[in-house]
Amino acid sequence: MPRISVIIPVYNAKVYLKRCIESILSQDYKDFELLLIDDGSTDGSGNLCDNYAKRDHRIQVFHKPNGGVSSARNMGLSNAQGEWICFIDSDDSLVDGAFSCNWNLFTEGLILFPYYVHKENEARQLHSSNKSGIITNYSSLLISDEYSIRVVWSKVYKRSIIGDLRFDQSIRFGEDTLFNLTYLSLINAVRKETNIFYNYTLSDETYWIKYHHKINDSIHALSKIFHAYKLLNIKEGVFMKNLFFSFKRICQDEIYTTPSSWFKNEIVKEIYRTIKHDIGFKQRFIYKLSSYTFIFKIKELLRK
Repeated sequence: MPRISVIIPVYNAKVYLKRCIESILSQDYKDFELLLIDDGSTDGSGNLCDNYAKRDHRIQVFHKPNGGVSSARNMGLSNAQGEWICFIDSDDSLVDGAFSCNWNLFTEGLILFPYYVHKENEARQLHSSNKSGIITNYSSLLISDEYSIRVVWSKVYKRSIIGDLRFDQSIRFGEDTLFNLTYLSLINAVRKETNIFYNYTLSDETYWIKYHHKINDSIHALSKIFHAYKLLNIKEGVFMKNLFFSFKRICQDEIYTTPSSWFKNEIVKEIYRTIKHDIGFKQRFIYKLSSYTFIFKIKELLRK
């Protein structure tokens, strides 16, 4: 059994896949397996994965029809053998010495690591805490930007705790968040480390352009996340407030057309009541004003 299973979903990633794989194979720590999940690539990424597997026995390649990142990660989870699991996106990479930890000391179910954010033509930014420690207050964890709980990269999970937990393939935005919230309900403490682990490449494309949702799809995903959030019995609402407006933003074009589909939805109204006390007066006023159809018609005329 390897100590660590590294899972990489691969879809038409040939341009940067080599950098990602090499950053893993060049680690001084060698007790890991690498699972490359080719999710129906058409650009030669699958062949590149196969070539690497021929060179290193620690690499396993799985080819599957295109089904999205969640289905690819799930295939990786079903085939992983390591004590710990980490997820890496194919356009990102590990920093040198990422695995240089005393793994025998870790008794918590989730380990959070600092990471670099890289954006084109800008200096990289480090997201980190000044010291390591144990987190049992999930409220502080959710609102912290040091280790974003909305993503699964730069984290290491205990495979025995994951068990049958899988990514929800019915949603394509927020699947990381849902997985993490559900996982948090299975553990009692989280450990944060100071050892920098990950290089995250930030796309120039904002998420509300990259992820364009129908209203029903946004509400479907948001309701699942809200349910997982409630199971944690967290009183703080800033985390859900930010998610709420993120999901609203990615279906904003359809809301302009049929605002009642969002504002009169019972799930949306329940979530809004939960987060309302964490929303400033100005934002609440704008939100209320936006619920009136004639306001949207005026906005639409101004946009044109």
